[in-house]
Amino acid sequence: MSAVLLPPLVYPLDTRQLFETHLDEHPLIAYYQRTGDGQAIKISDFLTRRTFRRLALYQEHYRHLGVDCQMAIAFGGTPSWTIGFAFARRMRDFSERERRCLNCLRPHLAQAYHNTVAVGRLREHTAWLHQELALLDRGVILLTADGIIEHLAPHLWQWLREYCGAPMRQTAVLPEQLRQWVGQQLAPVSDQ
Repeated sequence: MSAVLLPPLVYPLDTRQLFETHLDEHPLIAYYQRTGDGQAIKISDFLTRRTFRRLALYQEHYRHLGVDCQMAIAFGGTPSWTIGFAFARRMRDFSERERRCLNCLRPHLAQAYHNTVAVGRLREHTAWLHQELALLDRGVILLTADGIIEHLAPHLWQWLREYCGAPMRQTAVLPEQLRQWVGQQLAPVSDQ
């Protein structure tokens, strides 16, 4: 099992290695992996502060960070990855009001995470598409729904200058002749 800590924590010891060495002792991660319940939970739901401080996880990791209390939510992952947010502080434990607030935020944080993953995949696919289009000796222009040029292979600027007559600057809109033609092509589709 491994962990990614963001932002990375800075102190003299190798945080990630120490954390991963004792990850099996972490009551919040163990609970989520056992139950799949991603609602807000606190270390104090499972262990007294004294018991938590006796764990190697605390002695070798959390003690150096000054963390006595932690509350976390989770919302997915795989058998080897748990996706979630953990909040930590020294001394004062998290209140039930803070737990309710975090549970209210959980679906929004989960959606933000899933949106980020989807946008990342879309960017990868778009980069691949741009590479493939660059290899073609074809004129492919990607337009947004409102007709703004989203992608145009570099050689197409020259073609547009040649076929549209007037010198073109590299702008975000098609020449008027092409905008009219695209409008005509889309008219039957928009009438349906």
